[in-house]
Amino acid sequence: MSKGIRIEQRRRKERAFEDEESSLKIYASIGRILAGFLLLYRALASTPAERLGLALLVLRVALALALVAWGILFLIAARRPEPTRFAAWAYGDARSALILSWSAATSVSDILAGAGPAVFVAGVVLAAAISWDKLGRFVILALSGLGLLCLAVFLSSLMAPGSFRLEQILVPASAAVASIAVARTVRTFVAPGRERLRSLERENKQLWDLSFRDTLTGLYNRRFAQETGRILLSRARRYQEQLHVFMIDVDHFKKVNDQLSHAVGDEVLKAVAQSIQSCLRTSDSVARYGGEEFLAFVVQAEAEVAQFIANRIREAVASRVFEGVSWRITISIGVASIQADDDLETLIDRADKYLYSSKRGGRNRVSGF
Repeated sequence: MSKGIRIEQRRRKERAFEDEESSLKIYASIGRILAGFLLLYRALASTPAERLGLALLVLRVALALALVAWGILFLIAARRPEPTRFAAWAYGDARSALILSWSAATSVSDILAGAGPAVFVAGVVLAAAISWDKLGRFVILALSGLGLLCLAVFLSSLMAPGSFRLEQILVPASAAVASIAVARTVRTFVAPGRERLRSLERENKQLWDLSFRDTLTGLYNRRFAQETGRILLSRARRYQEQLHVFMIDVDHFKKVNDQLSHAVGDEVLKAVAQSIQSCLRTSDSVARYGGEEFLAFVVQAEAEVAQFIANRIREAVASRVFEGVSWRITISIGVASIQADDDLETLIDRADKYLYSSKRGGRNRVSGF
């Protein structure tokens, strides 16, 4: 699979993930708005405690409208292509504290109005899902909210004797304890497992790089070129596409190593590799084939386009100033186009023969097609 194909597949996956994440944010925002209107209806439909009267009603309505406003702001932030300051804050560490504070205040007002603490149960569960990695802070906030609810139950029983219900304490207490336990379990067992998985993925990528990357130039190596070449050749035959192989060699490279040192030679190879890669398209691929030789695959290009790319590479190297080298560095290129009876070996061999034609013709030239 060529470099361009892999890049395009990765971009598609990233776009699909971003679209899915954006959709989830929009649905969550709509859910907040609907929940806020539901709480608003609940506040207006129920009768507040007589001793608090209008103040309690206003408080419950204000908290419900706050949730509606929060959902609308989230919806606006989710639909904007660039992140806003609100989105950065709302999706950050503050949201757990905000969720717990809002749910505790709403539940306190509900208890004083004679309703149950259901909002706190939902809030503490949601906060646990968000703040499992900051367990200490979550425990303090959850227990503080539970303490406020217990105080509200006590005040409610004073204002309306005989209205005490044990579930007003047991339900939020059970939710708080269960959420703390779940958050601790996630932090203790799930999170380390996820980190180990990420570590394995990084190690696998490093092993892949060691297997298919040239450590000096950062290009792919000969093994990758051979495996990728067979795939590209098979694809070109199946879909009747054009495929060109460039065999590239640095002219008089032995002179650089002998007169200037191998360290300078390494820098020349890295610079040549950068020039080659900068001139190729994203759908093409290049590898260090060995020593001062490079192998490039140019796909889905007519002969004129391939010739233009080859000459652009040659000119880019010839015009480049190499640090520590007092003479001009040039390259020779042999280009072979796919034929009906080709396999990868014959295609590369023909490109190699054209390369030596360039060498015999005076170097710093392109031969083949």
